[in-house]
Amino acid sequence: MLTPRIIADLRSGDECVDPDYPGLRVRRTNAARVFFYRYRASDGALREIKLGEFGPMTLA
Repeated sequence: MLTPRIIADLRSGDECVDPDYPGLRVRRTNAARVFFYRYRASDGALREIKLGEFGPMTLA
């Protein structure tokens, strides 16, 4: 389960997945922690949408 503490402790290049919501991911870049949603499109391709940055956007 993702928590604010887990997200805050991510190191640059790390990615974390919430097992309760498998499409929801948080990735740490050099500058920020970013929420993404990963899904499989109808054509079978794996796609990813950036939702926002942790801080202005929360888990809630």
